[in-house]
Amino acid sequence: MAGKSSQTNNRGTDLFGYFVSGKFKEYHTNQSAGNSSASGLTASGGSISDYTVGSDVYRSHVFTSSGIFEVFSPVQIEYLVVAGGGGGGGEAQSGGGGAGGFRTNLTGHPVKAADYTATIGEYTVTVGGGGVGGVAGTTDKAGTQGGNSEFYPTPASYPSAERVRSVGGGGGIGYAGSPATGGTGGSGGGTFNNSGTSVGGAGNTPTDPNHPQVQGYKGGDSPTYVSPYCGGGGGGAGGEGAPDNPSGPFPGAGGVSQGGYGLQAKISGPPLYAQPIGAPGPGSGVDGTGYFSGGGGGGGYDSHPESAVGGYGGGGQGGLNPAGDGNPGTMSTGGGGGGSRGANPNGLGGKGGSGVVIVRYQISSIPGVSRATGGSISYYGGKTIHTFNGNGTFATTANWDAGTNEVEYVCVGGGGGGGGSDPNCWGAGGGGAGQMRSGTTTIAHPSPVSIAIGAGGRGSIQYDFNPASNGSNTTVAFPAGTITGYGGGFGGSNAPSTTQSPGANGTNHPSVPAGSGSGGGANKAPASTAGAGGPAALGAYPGGSMPGGSHYLGAGGGGAGGVGGDGSPTSGDRTAPQIAAEGLGGVGLAVPTTFQNPAVSYDGVHTGGQFFLAGGGGGGLFNPSPQVNPDKGGKGGGGYGGGGAPGEGTGPGTGSKGGDGFTNTGGGGGGAGSYNDSTNFTGGAGGSGIVLIAYPT
Repeated sequence: MAGKSSQTNNRGTDLFGYFVSGKFKEYHTNQSAGNSSASGLTASGGSISDYTVGSDVYRSHVFTSSGIFEVFSPVQIEYLVVAGGGGGGGEAQSGGGGAGGFRTNLTGHPVKAADYTATIGEYTVTVGGGGVGGVAGTTDKAGTQGGNSEFYPTPASYPSAERVRSVGGGGGIGYAGSPATGGTGGSGGGTFNNSGTSVGGAGNTPTDPNHPQVQGYKGGDSPTYVSPYCGGGGGGAGGEGAPDNPSGPFPGAGGVSQGGYGLQAKISGPPLYAQPIGAPGPGSGVDGTGYFSGGGGGGGYDSHPESAVGGYGGGGQGGLNPAGDGNPGTMSTGGGGGGSRGANPNGLGGKGGSGVVIVRYQISSIPGVSRATGGSISYYGGKTIHTFNGNGTFATTANWDAGTNEVEYVCVGGGGGGGGSDPNCWGAGGGGAGQMRSGTTTIAHPSPVSIAIGAGGRGSIQYDFNPASNGSNTTVAFPAGTITGYGGGFGGSNAPSTTQSPGANGTNHPSVPAGSGSGGGANKAPASTAGAGGPAALGAYPGGSMPGGSHYLGAGGGGAGGVGGDGSPTSGDRTAPQIAAEGLGGVGLAVPTTFQNPAVSYDGVHTGGQFFLAGGGGGGLFNPSPQVNPDKGGKGGGGYGGGGAPGEGTGPGTGSKGGDGFTNTGGGGGGAGSYNDSTNFTGGAGGSGIVLIAYPT
């Protein structure tokens, strides 16, 4: 049973036999169940899991989105910092995206870094997003680099021994791309296949003098122009991407151009149970869990059935016929996106998987008892809480005794993707948040409950290259009936003509008994109503609207707790105060008090968002001056709207790309901004959903 000392002295082993836990000097102030307070905690931030490794007791803080790790008393920590994976190449015969950089100081790990003592104060946690896949038929055939992930005391300059940085994976290269070399990064992107010389991008780039361990490897070359014409696989944290060579290290259909393999890190949960964070890898049962930073598989060509699999550790598979699109890397693993293959039409590269930061330290004892397995397990207010950031099963154990068998739950669907915009056009609408459901039900032993976490919707690439999609549904199959958190609606996209896409309704709208996801924000013209969501009592609101005309700022997506803000009410340029007040993502909802553990933060970025989920995405901006669109994502994980600046950018106001909704919040993706250049103006992806289950300890 997770979290119990009955695991005896077996510390667990993984594929490499490295997982041997060190004994730490104990600084933790133990808190009994129900008496936890911010002043008595060793640290706070992210979602937490308490578990044993033999006779040692640990608390891990899992950050699937950026936030703050606040330390209240000095403590020696172990960490895993994984960057976002690179996007796969677009068009045909394209390279897979490189895996995000992998850094850890777990005792005994092959790439262990130096020991690390966290002192009192705030530590910045940045979780890198996945890179965008390349687009067929454009100048952006290459996937973009994933975002860096970092952990450091605030402030600490780079490079610094205290500042741990993993670099985003390099993008894969699409057919006939220029240059032909895969993108560099934590691991390098694979290159496309042709009759000339094309090479994979370099990994472990740039190097870090304070952290000399290798964080990833180069992407696969593709020097031979023979069937099945696959591009090179993206590099992984454990090895290079494979070339297009059937006699190579990964021969056979589905093996050529495989992404480089990732590495295992059993840090998010007890090693004798399946890890709640990470992707599958080699090994049976629980030993085949907890892998990160696998490279994306290369894409093939036309009718050839082969398409390379992603490297274990979350790498996306190369595109399959007939769609041709590369598959995305797995969220919260740093897996590279799969390369696209030739099809009709030619495909799009897969988006890279988002990164993750996990910090753990030793505590004196677990302040409660778990009576079930599944997810990350923590204790607060006399309750045992299971947090599911990915698919899993909540299974009662033989000591199940929850009094009346009543459990309390929260279920949030995936957020909708943000809208896109054509060049020299108007700001797009933000995506709607996933529906947030909460309540109580009963579970008698034995009654395993299957849980499926909804993925966030994709953001639009411009108006029509690749339309946005709604978020997927999250389901919890309770014995008394399945609870569904429906996906949020995507944001409206803009083109210079009147043929544009409006904000979408939340999935399942207009069902009144079951509700729906929140609606997406509207586009600019003609007069556009937003996507609908609701009813409000069931955790979903509509997006914001637009009156029509040349209105520069798109509307915000709806949230679980409030409507999205309308876009600009008049045409033409907007002033900085107007920009700050318009196109706001709808606010999310606070989780019930049962789940408001002060050690936990669901939204660690937006002010006052610690206990909020399901915020709407902010609207995008077209404005030559000023160009900055501040973060207007709704409290609860809503992504920021893109700005009116050239290029994609990597944050609010730095470019036109809409920000992704936060992973495991159900937040809507931000709408794209626009500028008069050749950038593909892309909306942010929606954030994946989450499930929380609590019962008396």
